[in-house]
Amino acid sequence: MKYSFAKSVWIFSALLIGVSLFEFSGVEIFSPSAQATSTGAFSDVNSSHKYAKSIQFLKDNNVVTGYADGTYRPDKPLIRAEFTKIIVLGTRQDVEPATIAPFPDVPLGKWYTDFIAFCARLEYVKGYPDGTFKPNQEINKVEGLCCTNKLYGNRSMSKMRRNNNLFQNEKEILT
Repeated sequence: MKYSFAKSVWIFSALLIGVSLFEFSGVEIFSPSAQATSTGAFSDVNSSHKYAKSIQFLKDNNVVTGYADGTYRPDKPLIRAEFTKIIVLGTRQDVEPATIAPFPDVPLGKWYTDFIAFCARLEYVKGYPDGTFKPNQEINKVEGLCCTNKLYGNRSMSKMRRNNNLFQNEKEILT
C-alpha cells in the first residue's frame, strides 16, 4: 500500500476537527460507543485499514461522503479542493454560494468553488504567487498544517515560539 502523507495530514486535521465538533457537547469521541467497529460505509475501506475508524467517524458525522461509485479511495492523495471541503464540513460552518470566482482556476459552479471561496475569505487557505489556487493539486504537508493552524487560531505556532524559541518567525518553518 502506498503511503499517502497528504491523507495522513487530512486524517490528523479531520480528527482535530472531530474533537472540536464534540469538545463541548459531552460526547465521548473515543469511547467504544462513539467509534465505528466496522466500515460498511465504503466498499474499499475494510475494518483492518489503518484509518478505518477515523474514516467511519467522519462519515457518520457527514464530513466525508466518498465518491459516487461508493468508494472512499483511502490511499489516494488528498487534493486541495477536497481539503477545503473537509475543513468547512468538519467545523460545521455555513457556506453561502460564491458569487465571484475566488481564483482564476476556481470557476463558479464547480463542486468545490463555495468551499474554496469560504476558506479563502477566512484566510484558512491562500493561492499561489501566480494568483491560482490549483484545486486539483495534492495538498502538501506545509499547506495542510498551515491551514489547520489558522483554523485553530494560531495557538500552536504562538505556543511553539514562546516555549521553544526555535523559529524567529513562521517563514523559517515554511522553508
